[in-house]
Amino acid sequence: MVYTEGNGDTRPILLIDTDHRELHVFTTNTGSGGEIRHKTSSLDSISFPAGEGDLFIGQSGDNKINNPTSTKQNVNAASGIVVLASSQTTDYYYHNYIDLGGGSGGGGGPTNQPPVVSAGPDQAVTLPAAATLSGVASDDGLPNPPASLITTWSQQSGPGSVTFANANSANTSASFTQAGTYVLRLTANDGSLTSFDEATITVNDASGGGGGSALTFAAVADTLVKSSSATSNYGADSVLRLRGGSEPLYNSYLQFNVSGLSGAVQSAKLRLYVTDGSDVGGAVYAVSNNGSDNAPWTEGGVTWANAPVISGGPLTTLGAINADQWAEYDVTAAISGNGLFSFGLNTSSSNSAYFSSKEGANPPQLVITVDSGSGGGPTNQPPTVNAGADQTITLPSGATLAGVVND
Repeated sequence: MVYTEGNGDTRPILLIDTDHRELHVFTTNTGSGGEIRHKTSSLDSISFPAGEGDLFIGQSGDNKINNPTSTKQNVNAASGIVVLASSQTTDYYYHNYIDLGGGSGGGGGPTNQPPVVSAGPDQAVTLPAAATLSGVASDDGLPNPPASLITTWSQQSGPGSVTFANANSANTSASFTQAGTYVLRLTANDGSLTSFDEATITVNDASGGGGGSALTFAAVADTLVKSSSATSNYGADSVLRLRGGSEPLYNSYLQFNVSGLSGAVQSAKLRLYVTDGSDVGGAVYAVSNNGSDNAPWTEGGVTWANAPVISGGPLTTLGAINADQWAEYDVTAAISGNGLFSFGLNTSSSNSAYFSSKEGANPPQLVITVDSGSGGGPTNQPPTVNAGADQTITLPSGATLAGVVND
């Protein structure tokens, strides 16, 4: 709701700031004697403040200013906002201007900017340890009067569940129910605008009891290819798809860069999150890192026409798979140590199977379990470094840098 009946506001116009994703509403306020009032809301979370809004156009002694109008509905930093209003008393036209580039103009005041958020560095932990989250959120103090800056941690993906010690504190800890790769999001809201940043947490199994240590790797490339669009690339799609039997056919490809293995490989499982199930889960094959044109295949360049050849016997074939579950393919035979590994998947069923790609909510995983007794201890991992949140300052002030380094 923008206004209630008791406000006396009529003849609204709505402008959309496409650069800052904000809505601007201007109305004639008859209750205050003929003024143009202004309200704003985030386009991503529409909620207008209560009351009459800010005075935008008014003139002492003139109580018949009305009919606000503007030059265009979609505005941006280059155009700014110009609003005209006419007076039935004087036959004058009044105008006011908002500089959407961040400067001041015609009484419009500075433009509220979204909060600046850093979720902190990506990191790896070993169960049962929790991850220490070092988030940072800052704001420009707008809208005025400023609302409190609200921060919230949430889980975006991962094979298990996450418990935050304090989900509303930027600096907190997170514990995990099982090993795997998790994406955690820190969101900040200033009462009008929202922004977020994400951190990837790799959770490894604890070794011991004669078992192995599990390492989880994210795909460095994945895509589907389509027979009826043989030269089209779908690397940016959020899904992988398998379909056989009749045209069009769909195959999918994934690539993983495996490093840090210090023990003998006990098992390797390709895990794909099913977004739409099928009577057949398809077959996975070890394929070349080069396409059929003998050039290395890339997520942004592979097509049906130049994709790696899928041939020979499959590593694994799955039966029926259901939506909203992880499908696991045993690919142990293809993994002997560190290196770059590519997999191709196809199916015999015309009932398509869909999976989340690395651009989706639950990206693919390659989980490798190594013999913890043959590697001489844990593998050294590089330090994780975060330079801190992006920020804006006004000269001659200096910038305060809040870097974080973990090892």
